[in-house]
Amino acid sequence: MDRDRPDRNPMHQPGFESDTHATVIGPNYGIRAFNIDPSGIVLTGITYGYRWTPGLNTAQCQNPTRLSVNARTKHRRAQVNGTKLYRFTIAGWPFSANVYPNLPPIEPGPDDRAHSMKDCSCGFWSFHDPRAAGGYVRANRVSGIIEFSGRCVPGEMGWRSVHARIVALRPAVNLPELIWEDIAAVYDVPVYRTDEEMVNDFPLTKPDDWMLPKRDTQ
Repeated sequence: MDRDRPDRNPMHQPGFESDTHATVIGPNYGIRAFNIDPSGIVLTGITYGYRWTPGLNTAQCQNPTRLSVNARTKHRRAQVNGTKLYRFTIAGWPFSANVYPNLPPIEPGPDDRAHSMKDCSCGFWSFHDPRAAGGYVRANRVSGIIEFSGRCVPGEMGWRSVHARIVALRPAVNLPELIWEDIAAVYDVPVYRTDEEMVNDFPLTKPDDWMLPKRDTQ
């Protein structure tokens, strides 16, 4: 079978890559952050505007390096033109988020074994090391625990997975109760005061050593 081996998207940070695919047996947990959609009731990704749904979510691919030169140019133009700096207020609470548009997915996606996740950058991202998550999972953002499954790429800082569902949430500091009640009602999962409490109830899944990238020891 010919495998689609795209370049990694340079927008993403290191620590979420490996030399292998892994199909994990759960439950497996990672911690991540979310933005709030302008509607005020839906959580989205931080880099891309993917709208998380209750229950199981399936990752898409938005890596334009997989496209032809002409299609890549059109994709990037749509990405640039569609990128928005959201500045709005709900119930007196100011929002500010720079979110890329959720463009039509590039096929095949990470749920298809013809596409190499380890050579790409797709998948739902979550940290397995709370210390590494510090610059990303912040008090002024909603954070949560996701249970991930299916094909995964393990890394030194976190995982990228094909499937994920939100199993716990922690509201952003000073987020008005009126907004949080709507969000909590949508996802209907346990709510915690701190990330530490979430991690205590949902211990983060560490990758086995054989899963991590091979490093030159010379």
